[in-house]
Amino acid sequence: MLFFIPVSAHLVRLCEVSSEDHILDVACDTDNTAITAARRTGAKVTGIDFSPQMLTLAKMEADLAGTEGIEWKDGDVEDLPFGDDSFDVVLSSFGHMFAPHPEVVIKEMLRVTKSGGGPYRICNMATRACKREVV
Repeated sequence: MLFFIPVSAHLVRLCEVSSEDHILDVACDTDNTAITAARRTGAKVTGIDFSPQMLTLAKMEADLAGTEGIEWKDGDVEDLPFGDDSFDVVLSSFGHMFAPHPEVVIKEMLRVTKSGGGPYRICNMATRACKREVV
């Protein structure tokens, strides 16, 4: 998984993640991106994946990295178990594009990203896109 660490660092930089942000890493796999965001910024981070095995590995990776405080969720990225406007930044390195319906995942990512009165950010490496808008 060392290949993904530079990608994760680039994604965290691209989204201008700060310590004040509440971050969601969608389809987190072993969660290199969530770990990178937490270590680099001290932000509050949640990682979600449908695979309990990947989440177990993610927890082990976080322990090895000396990173604490990441919340791990087992869940469906096509039906995120969070309310509207729950996160400042929503990240997905690659995993969202492997969902059965990636367009549904993107809609869910938009739904859970805060939009009220400030910048909101959705970043993914599949499209190399970072959407920043004031709503």
